[in-house]
Amino acid sequence: MAMWRIISVVLLLSITLCLAETWNEATAKKVRQSARLAASIGSSGKLKKIVTWHTIHFPGNATPSIREYEGPAPTADEANGEDEGSDGVDVQCGEECNGYVNESISRDRAVAEFAYGVFSDEGPDKVVEVDLDDKFVSYLNRWRSGERFLKRRAREEESSSRRKRSAIIGDDTRFDITDREWLNLTPFSTNVRLTTGCTGILISNLHVLTAASCVHNGRKLINKMRDYQVGIRQKRQLTSDEEMGKNWKESFRWFPVKKIFVPKEWSTKPPKGQKGKVDPPADKNYAVIQLKRKVDRDFMPVSVGSVANVGEGKRIHFSSFDEVARPTLSYRFCKVQEETMEILYQQCDGTPQSVGAGVYVRRWNRATNNWERRVVGVFVGHQVLNRYDGSVSERNIAVKITPLKFAQICFWMTGDYGECRG
Repeated sequence: MAMWRIISVVLLLSITLCLAETWNEATAKKVRQSARLAASIGSSGKLKKIVTWHTIHFPGNATPSIREYEGPAPTADEANGEDEGSDGVDVQCGEECNGYVNESISRDRAVAEFAYGVFSDEGPDKVVEVDLDDKFVSYLNRWRSGERFLKRRAREEESSSRRKRSAIIGDDTRFDITDREWLNLTPFSTNVRLTTGCTGILISNLHVLTAASCVHNGRKLINKMRDYQVGIRQKRQLTSDEEMGKNWKESFRWFPVKKIFVPKEWSTKPPKGQKGKVDPPADKNYAVIQLKRKVDRDFMPVSVGSVANVGEGKRIHFSSFDEVARPTLSYRFCKVQEETMEILYQQCDGTPQSVGAGVYVRRWNRATNNWERRVVGVFVGHQVLNRYDGSVSERNIAVKITPLKFAQICFWMTGDYGECRG
């Protein structure tokens, strides 16, 4: 019996050595990425951090009166097909790109920012204005004041006063999510692809948050309504042809679009009687797509971006379909380099197809002993910013969700911003 035990041990060691020799670099790389992925999305207790969600409670009339009117007719240039097209939308950048301004927002200004356009295949385009009461505007200004205080305190707590080096792109932290088990789990299952080539994120079973530039070029819709579709990755394991880009569209289930909502101020036009191009504002580059039928996928709730959760040095995450004709989903994370009341300057690497991805943060919930995630911004990528003073700069940005944007998005989804909490 002793001899048989010795023989068994020798055989076991031989098998182990044989397996070790077949452990190639590709396998090792996959394991390292899986470990890195598990750590970055919250499987490791060592990385637990407390991130504050902004408590949403809008005062005043939660169902205010609204005014609807048909959108303006296309200009002569648009009717003749001479508009700039959808590629390379430049944006203008005013005070929203220049830190935490001290000015309060007036009621008229809040109403103008809350107004939005609705595009549908069921009737004419509409512009909607909502009567916001004074209590709601006061709430917005209290939040802005609180953000300025948090920003000052954060700066005072910085150990060094030296300005950090500004860079458009930081280290490339991207890696592909190819395992079917991971792709069918939150947060990766919430990502969608648009027929315009952009990415989006499910914020309900019926709504997708994306960038306005993915559906509207600042003057009109990029496509006809019937041509817009949203693709959800198939739950099954893809074929090798699909993964390599052949018949890649079959890797998705495509859903038709019912409505598209964009901020009214994104849809800019030259003054009456004038021709030319007017750049839309950088902080209005977000939109919501309503699908014609619900999808059987998890979604990620929206919350408010604050100094507390997306301040300088805080980590943000997003995933996107980075390649033109492949169904590969890429995940990355990076730190916020700088932020203003409306904009996040960050160094997450991406491609033009990454635009529209939902930027999210996460926190550890002690009660449920699990991670929670909230969308707090929209990735819009490398942007040429035409500033009001005539200067031009290039930055890698994301649009931050503020309480006004949160209420507006909620209103688009429900018609009652009192229904949403964050």
